[in-house]
Amino acid sequence: MASLIFYPDKEKNGKALLLISFTFNHKRLRLSSGVHVLVSKWDQEAQKVKPVKDFADENKRLRETVNFFLDKYDELFPMGIKISEEEVNRKAAIMTEAFKVFTSGKDLSTRSVKLIWTITMVLKTTLKNLRKKIHSVSILILSGKISTSSLSII
Repeated sequence: MASLIFYPDKEKNGKALLLISFTFNHKRLRLSSGVHVLVSKWDQEAQKVKPVKDFADENKRLRETVNFFLDKYDELFPMGIKISEEEVNRKAAIMTEAFKVFTSGKDLSTRSVKLIWTITMVLKTTLKNLRKKIHSVSILILSGKISTSSLSII
């Protein structure tokens, strides 16, 4: 079972950053929500900024955050499967990284595509250079200018 609560950080000029405590599988993540609220308007029990009509954007962001964590938890921790502590820690790191992407507003798939494209281009260039070296060495061997016994690993 997973649970999430928001709680205000230190008050500054009547406002506070809401922090997140997400607890699951005997593990707790503590993160920043990125949402600042007036401390006097924060309802800890209801986990909302009140009156709701005046703080619709803030409350919407909090609901989205709760939904994100619960959905990610369901995705990473299927029901009925016992998981080692090491695996819980690994999945907690995945969840934390995914939340950073979620709060940054960037799409993880876009970042992944760019990374894959960069790696592909590097590998393509490396392979092209390797082919040139192999071709050059093959010509030298075939022409008798070098023998295979004089070759070392390229």
